[in-house]
This record gives sequence, C-alpha cells and structure tokens, in this order.
Amino acid sequence: MAPCVLIVDDEQVILEVLVDMLSNKGYLSETCVDGRSAFRAMNDLEFNLVILDLNLSDVNGLEVADYLEMHSPDTPIIFITGDYSIEAKTLREECEGRIDRMFINKPIMSTTLLDAVEKLLEATGKLQQSEIA
Repeated sequence: MAPCVLIVDDEQVILEVLVDMLSNKGYLSETCVDGRSAFRAMNDLEFNLVILDLNLSDVNGLEVADYLEMHSPDTPIIFITGDYSIEAKTLREECEGRIDRMFINKPIMSTTLLDAVEKLLEATGKLQQSEIA
C-alpha cells in the first residue's frame, strides 16, 4: 500500500500543487485547510507523514505539530512556510538535527519536497511499514 501523507495548508493552490507532486510519485494524500480539520483527520486516520504549514488561518502550525507528537509521536513532519521570522528560523535549526523533522521554505520545488518525503519515510521506517500493510 502506498504511503499516505496529510497535507495541512490554508492556501488551496498550495494543497493542489502538493497533492499533484505526491500523486505523481504514487503517494496517497489527504488535505486539510486549517488546524481544526487536521486535528479531526489525525483522529480518524493514521498517516505515514504530515506536511504542515506553520501559518494557518485558525491555529499555529506548531500547535498541530504538538498535537501530532502527543498522539502519534513516530509520524514524521515536513514543516513548510513562506515565513522568514525568527520563530521560523529557530524551527529550521531545530529540525536540522532530527531524523523525523524537516523544514522547507516556500516556494517549494518538486525535487526538494519529494526528496524530503522519501528521506523521512525511509529514516523513520514508515516507507517499509506502508509497503507491507
């Protein structure tokens, strides 16, 4: 079974582009336009990976990440943002030393995203789990 990725971003165009990028490589995906719908999706389904915008319309992306870490601590996260604030820079630095977190600035290049997805799925063992399931 193909890995399933949850994409959380409040920009519909971004969601569509990311879904296309992932589906072209055989990944399944679910999308959420805000944090509250992401909370519901994470309660209903198990995802192999989450792509998460930092700046959502209702809650901070870090709150979504904290929720995911409490309920599914082994699920890797790719943070995406067009934000170049101190908070974003700090998060980028925190992600550098982890095998289960990555940080990508928008605009997102297809190769950058797909390389990150594959690297995180392999590093966390989620690629093999999804292929077996």
